[in-house]
Amino acid sequence: MKKIRLAVIGTGLAWERLHYPAIKELGDKYEIVALCNRTREDAEEFAKK
Repeated sequence: MKKIRLAVIGTGLAWERLHYPAIKELGDKYEIVALCNRTREDAEEFAKK
């Protein structure tokens, strides 16, 4: 089965503490392919994870 490709808009508190942990647990079903955030530095920092 192909993974669902996700683009994330906003990498703030809700993403880091709620959504991202759930997506990590379902890593066999989802793939994060793009990130954007209000500040480029925050998006780049999260992309390293």
